[in-house]
Amino acid sequence: MPRLDYVRLTKGAFLMPSVDHMFNKNILNVNLERIFTGNQRIPTRRELRGIFVNLVRLTDKALREYDAARAELIRYVDVYESSFAIGPYVRAIDHMENCIDTSYRAVLNARALYANGYGRQVLQLTDNQERRLHRCRDGGTRPMARCSGI
Repeated sequence: MPRLDYVRLTKGAFLMPSVDHMFNKNILNVNLERIFTGNQRIPTRRELRGIFVNLVRLTDKALREYDAARAELIRYVDVYESSFAIGPYVRAIDHMENCIDTSYRAVLNARALYANGYGRQVLQLTDNQERRLHRCRDGGTRPMARCSGI
């Protein structure tokens, strides 16, 4: 029986979903809306507006880091059987660590906005999802096992 903390990176078994369908330049939209429309969904208090802009920036960054990690893993899998090059694998780990840390920071910003009355109509992370993200971020001696919930 396969274990969740043991993943085989081969061309036929590589499954890491693409996020190409997700827009990762939302900070541009936020700035345009602030300049041209005075959108009421954007907080007007200076400190909350900073948290909101940071949430959008971090969300964009998390998507870009995930996409970069995926691209490096694909590059690694493509050359793995014919080469001992581990550079793409190491870069993929770096990008995935950045993605996880950035996602966690975005959740903290979203929580701060929610506590101040913003984002009541959007989905929130469940306690279990937030706990798992926190464990992934903290890493440890077996970070992938910690992320999978083992």
